[in-house]
Amino acid sequence: MRIFEEAWFWLRCMVVVSGISAQAVYAQPPSPARSTPSKVGGVAVADVLQRLGAKLERGTASKELDDYSNHFDRTDLNRDGKHTREEYVDKGGYMTPEARAGIFRAADGNADGVVTQAEYVLNRIITDEAKAIVQGMDDDEDGLVERAEFVKHATKLLSDHELAVQVFSALDANADGGIPIPEYLRVWGQWARAGQKSAEERIAARRAELAEFANKPGQKPAQPAAAGLDADKLAMILPAMERRIEEGKLVGGLGLVARGDQIVYAGTWGQRDREKQLPMTDDTIFRIYSMSKPVTSVAAMILVEEGKLGLDAPISQYLPEMAETMVLVETTGDDGETRYEEVPAERAITVRDLLRHTSGFTYGFFGNSEVDKRYRSAGVLITDRTLEDTVKKLSRIPLKHQPGSRWHYSVSTDVLGRVIEVASGQSLDQFLRKRIFEPLGMEDTFFTVPQNKLPRLAQMYAPNGNGGLEPANAMSSRRFVDSSNRFYSGGGGLCSTASDYLTFCRMLLNEGKFDGGRILRPETVRLMRTNQLDDGIQGSPGFQFGLGFSIDKDGVYSWGGAAGTRFWIDPKNKLITIYMVQINPTGPFAFGGEMKKLVYASMQ
Repeated sequence: MRIFEEAWFWLRCMVVVSGISAQAVYAQPPSPARSTPSKVGGVAVADVLQRLGAKLERGTASKELDDYSNHFDRTDLNRDGKHTREEYVDKGGYMTPEARAGIFRAADGNADGVVTQAEYVLNRIITDEAKAIVQGMDDDEDGLVERAEFVKHATKLLSDHELAVQVFSALDANADGGIPIPEYLRVWGQWARAGQKSAEERIAARRAELAEFANKPGQKPAQPAAAGLDADKLAMILPAMERRIEEGKLVGGLGLVARGDQIVYAGTWGQRDREKQLPMTDDTIFRIYSMSKPVTSVAAMILVEEGKLGLDAPISQYLPEMAETMVLVETTGDDGETRYEEVPAERAITVRDLLRHTSGFTYGFFGNSEVDKRYRSAGVLITDRTLEDTVKKLSRIPLKHQPGSRWHYSVSTDVLGRVIEVASGQSLDQFLRKRIFEPLGMEDTFFTVPQNKLPRLAQMYAPNGNGGLEPANAMSSRRFVDSSNRFYSGGGGLCSTASDYLTFCRMLLNEGKFDGGRILRPETVRLMRTNQLDDGIQGSPGFQFGLGFSIDKDGVYSWGGAAGTRFWIDPKNKLITIYMVQINPTGPFAFGGEMKKLVYASMQ
């Protein structure tokens, strides 16, 4: 039941209402086709549709409820709180009589010749939701949702092909293998209203849901006490971040906190684009940079589980050009001169080395060693057109350290991305989408932001040299908006939303499981969050790192991105904290730790 509810909720979230006029929708005569079943796959349809969460922008949905209520009042000529057919259809004065007749007929679910305000509003909301869903499925935009189109989309979100087929059959009122949009709306409306709860009860539940999850400045989170957190202490996050905005050290940001299956804090502050005066919203898209690494690490472990990757296999098994790696040794002679010598690596780089950053690679822009200089000279990551280009360049540059000898943050995850491409036979973009993003319903996570979603991408800011922030050079993140980009940086190339990344984190917190499916086995996730740095590996004292994340002394695993984004997953307390901003380089403007402290201070 929960799987089906959530799948349809996110299906409703993924599309935008547009196009079809009310006249086209409602002026159709009633369908003579068979009645719609009350259950599909053992699921009570009416129960599924009680959650009328049509849009992620819940403030907009709340406004629509009010707009439809106001419209009802304007057409309620005798102010008795109900419409008769004569009053609405013949004297409504809005749209054509045929369209008004269609609306009245659809809203009058019990066929008593009277439509209450709640019945009217419920019908309009249901219709908007149905319209959004069906238009999102009409891939060829011919006004008809064919069986293949519907089943493709529904299977992706339900993770159940057979159930998707059953749902289509229930909606295909005349069983002709296609759903014209007006037909779809009629059947959906019949289906949605086939339940025990009254329209008044459903509208009340809808308003309660909107109030619970509304994301407005200063509003307390939804039911934090039930999850063992102090609402008043969580509410301190907003003024703390607003203080940083007043200081000029932040422009805007977003925070999410979840405990178990419940979101206990969702807050936005400031603006996503100060110069254009655009507010920060809960669907803002962020460049998450190195928060891409955990996603790529999960992708690699999928292939390890399938036997297509060996965790301790040499990467030369997948990347032959890395078979003869050399290490640069620096010495200082008696004359004080620095000398460099390339020596063979003592052992091969393994997949595990890539996952835990013990490969011997470096980044090129965090240090000024001779190897770093050679990375910069070769344009590693900067001028690469594909991951294959990156690996070819790296094969000609010596390692900074012997493989397995030292933890050193590096391009390891980008090399891992290329390993995934070779082992899977797909581009990293394709593999992540098919094996992680689509199963989890992460519709707003990608290497390049689609044109129609660019307005939601946050402006990047950079330090201005005077303690404040200014818009960053657009060229510094051009790949995120370049539709021709084919460089899929597994180490730092993804964009995402807080809600998408929360879905990913929940999968990890649930040890690889999500509603209706599984990405990884529990033992695999446990291995990933277990320290992989033994005593023989040099690094910071007490520092722990697993297969894709850092791990603190309490077992909380986390990572962050170059633009200040951070996440923490706490298995012991079943807690997820996500902090999203856009400042690169972050430097002294990193305030995710402040939010985390306030979250833990709220735990009762």
